[in-house]
Amino acid sequence: MQIQSSTQLDLNLYKISKDRADKPDLAADTNSGLYPNTDTVEISPAARQLQSEIVHQAAVYFGTAQINDSLNRVLSDQSPEVKEAVYGLIQSNFITNVTDEDERSALLESGLKQAQHIADTYLKNENAAEFMNTIRQIGDISKTRTIDPETKQIRYETPSQRPVGAPIDYINLNELMQKSDPKTYEKLQAALANGSDWFGILQAFAKKISGR
Repeated sequence: MQIQSSTQLDLNLYKISKDRADKPDLAADTNSGLYPNTDTVEISPAARQLQSEIVHQAAVYFGTAQINDSLNRVLSDQSPEVKEAVYGLIQSNFITNVTDEDERSALLESGLKQAQHIADTYLKNENAAEFMNTIRQIGDISKTRTIDPETKQIRYETPSQRPVGAPIDYINLNELMQKSDPKTYEKLQAALANGSDWFGILQAFAKKISGR
């Protein structure tokens, strides 16, 4: 089953980077002769406290540029265990493959409570508030899920986004075109899919709206 976001290909010259969370290191057990050829994982007290919240090597959720930037920022000084707990929670309670709506609602409610626990325990002041706002945004996105009955492809509607580093008055031409000129937007998507001159279509549309 494929999962797709409504976020379109970013055709602007802004680079969006994604940080990868560090993983615990494996340390060879050289102090015991009982298991001479085995490896052991050193687990910190924080990891033991978070053991019920951690999903092993959870996928990093991107969502939108703003969501990704927010999570990277508020988690920047947190341990790998806390980061794993956060992304594991998103994966298991928000953006899931569960199809039953009642179960999805229960998972979302539980996920928000667990996120609040993480915010209260590990984050401080502004970071805690921003973290919960971002988590609620992800929760709102999770409610938009639809499944194509033929392809079984999962789709989420993501909010309009401004690339990190873009000016305040940034306009997403893709979204503007989709709303104001659907036919041209369809031509653009077809051009992107078959590798033809998509830039010419986008440029012509930009000149068109600038002359209004």
